[in-house]
This record gives sequence, structure tokens and C-alpha cells, in this order.
Amino acid sequence: MLLKFYRTNQPLILVLLPLIIVVLWFPGFTGDEGVYVKNSTPLFRYIEPQNELLNRLAGMLFVLAGGLILNRTINRNEFFKKNTFLPSFFYVVLMSLYSDTTMLHPIAVSNLFIIMAFQRLANIHSQVSCKSEMFDAGFYITIASMFYLPSILYFPMIWMVWFVFRPFQVKEFLLPLLAVLVVAIYYLSSFLFFETMEAYDWGNLFNSSMYITVSNKKISTLLLVFVSLLSLFGAVEIVRKQFSNTMRFKKLTTSLFIFAVISFVLSAFLYLKTASSEVFLLMSPVYSVVLTYFFMYLKKEKLGEFLFFLIVMGVLLNNYFG
Repeated sequence: MLLKFYRTNQPLILVLLPLIIVVLWFPGFTGDEGVYVKNSTPLFRYIEPQNELLNRLAGMLFVLAGGLILNRTINRNEFFKKNTFLPSFFYVVLMSLYSDTTMLHPIAVSNLFIIMAFQRLANIHSQVSCKSEMFDAGFYITIASMFYLPSILYFPMIWMVWFVFRPFQVKEFLLPLLAVLVVAIYYLSSFLFFETMEAYDWGNLFNSSMYITVSNKKISTLLLVFVSLLSLFGAVEIVRKQFSNTMRFKKLTTSLFIFAVISFVLSAFLYLKTASSEVFLLMSPVYSVVLTYFFMYLKKEKLGEFLFFLIVMGVLLNNYFG
């Protein structure tokens, strides 16, 4: 029944989203003092609340905003035949996968801007100039990297998606680099006014001290593997849909696959360097969409309800008893 409810296009689902994240994050509000990120970027330190309650509330807001923007992107670009709110639900659930990160975390902030960049890229059309989309995507990914530096490795996604939609044009190609320059000028200028901006420890870029120490709990590890397998089936469903759909749909889903490959490579690379499970939260936006494909087109309704229940209960058990 829960999956069937979320398959519908009812605004009530969005109203329930804040309640869902409160339930998932509640143990963090009642447990021990939270663990704060070490060696985070200066901009993240600048916005990070030192009060634990405000810190967790800010984290919830960033996750909710990311889920809502992702859902809006999927529905506006007609990734599905009818509107659905499953992507926002899955995003909130997956960003709650590790109880140690139910707080304001650099990846939560970075993901929001990466999603906004993907939203702009999904707005590119073959026969229409996309100068503003290219600039905006470069701007958002640059901002994302100022909160979580490894996110700069998403930058090639801009040109890869652009090549899917558009023929080569020099001005459009260079606009993302112009966005980097604009952000850099404003950022460097900020040092003239904000003495609290501390230098970043570049030597520890890929050192585990940059991250919260997230223990590899059995439940969260099993959940990650389980979600990855279901996402693989969802990807197969997308490929099947490409054969019988419009060229626009094929290009949009190809862009999604580009997003997925970069997210996976980046997550795997960071995990090998840091041995910190939290880096897999970078996969949350892509997994949220691909999982939606799996559950939306799964013909066996009872099996879908059971698998959906396992994901939700797995996260709840991990956060409350893990």
C-alpha cells in the first residue's frame, strides 16, 4: 500500500516529506553529540551552525531542497509518462542511509548544487542555443566544489551532456569555464572582507580526516548493496524504454547515465582513498531516479511493496538500532 500511495500524483506526498525525514533523523536529535566534519572547506565552515540542533535542522533543509528540485526536474522533463513523487522520497531515504551523517554535511550541500546543475543540463534542446544553461551548470558545479571539493570532478559532465544534445560551438563550450572564473573572482574577493575564511588544507584533500568517520555497519552496507542491485534492474528498464521512446527521452536518459557513471567513479575513487562509506551518498540523486524506474514499471505489485518496505525498514532499523 505504501508504494502504491507514492506512485500516485498527490500533493499530500510532498507535505509528508518533512515528516518522513524527521522520523528518519530523529535518533540523531536524541542521541550523543554529533560528529563534525574535519578539514572541511572554508565556505562550509562559514555556514556550518555550531549548535547541534541547528546543524541537524540545516542538514534536513538541504536534503529536502535537493529532493524537491530533483523531483521537479524529473517531472518537468517527462522522464516518466506521468508525474511521480518517488524520486524525492528515495532521495530523502538514501541521504538518511548513514546515521552518522544525519546532520549538515558537505555532500548534502554539494548534492543540492549538483542536482541544480543537472536540472539546467536537462533543459538543453538540440535546436536552441544553451548559453545560459552551460554557464549555470558550470556555476553550480563550481559552487558545489566550494562546499565539497571532490565535486569539481563532475565538471566534465557538462560537456558530455552538451555533446549529447548539441553540435560543437566555441562560445557554448567556453561558458562553463567563464562561470568558474566569475566564482573564483568573487571568492577571492571575499578574503578582503571575511577574515574568518581559513586556508584549506590541500595536503589532506583525499585524506580520511576530511570526512566524518562513518563506520561500515552491517545494515547500511547490506542496504547499499541491495539498493545498488535494484538500481541495476532499474537501469535495464531505462534501456528497454529507450527503444520505444522519443529522441528527446533517449538523450535525457543518456544524460542520466552520464551522471550515474561519473557519480559511481567518483564515489569508488574516494572510497578507495578514504575508506569512508559516506562518499556513496554522492550516488543518491542518480539512485533515486533509477530506483523510481524499477518500482514504477515493476509488474508484480506485491513484490514491489515488499522490496519498498525492506528499503524503508532497513534505514529505520539502521538509524534506530544500528
